[in-house]
Amino acid sequence: MLVELLDSHPLINCEGELLLNRMLFPKYFLHCNTRISNHDIFGFKLLTPHFDYQNIKNPDQFMVDLDNSGYKILKLKRRNIFRSAISLLYAINIRRFHFQYSYLENDLQKITVDPLELLEKLNWIEYHSILLDRISNKLPHLEIVYEDDLMNATHHKDTVNRISDYLSIPRATAHTKLIKFTDDISHFISNADEIKTFVYETKYAKYLDV
Repeated sequence: MLVELLDSHPLINCEGELLLNRMLFPKYFLHCNTRISNHDIFGFKLLTPHFDYQNIKNPDQFMVDLDNSGYKILKLKRRNIFRSAISLLYAINIRRFHFQYSYLENDLQKITVDPLELLEKLNWIEYHSILLDRISNKLPHLEIVYEDDLMNATHHKDTVNRISDYLSIPRATAHTKLIKFTDDISHFISNADEIKTFVYETKYAKYLDV
């Protein structure tokens, strides 16, 4: 959603996960994409697991190099990692990661979630959230929080304006066709009660009532 909002800004070319697939020279690949962009601002979506995919042994230095080459860091966080884990498992299961305005909630496909698989994803997301903080906190960055800045569409304008100011470019109207997923997991998880009962017995119980 954030990528699409930024990419709709007339001065910004914001790509997706450019480092998702393994390559020999990720820095050179990024440099080439920067050079061929015909926009004032070029950016891309970087996830901490990409460091593993690219066999980057020193993520801290990789980010320092990006910072030194002129990149500015926007750190996107989501507080509720239970929601992140559920969304990830659902997307992997149905092979669809985004929903647009045209989708009908009643048409949602239901899946059954394995509690142990969910716990594994929660641990994985928590690990990468800590890694993200550790790396980014050493560098200048602007933090965007999903629950505060993206979850409610009425906040999108202010969020893009804040980012535009951070990038020192004029503000402009931005838009996205993507929408927030339903809050009620029983609409798309067939064993929602079982999942909630399981999570209540873990350290992640605090995320259930948020």
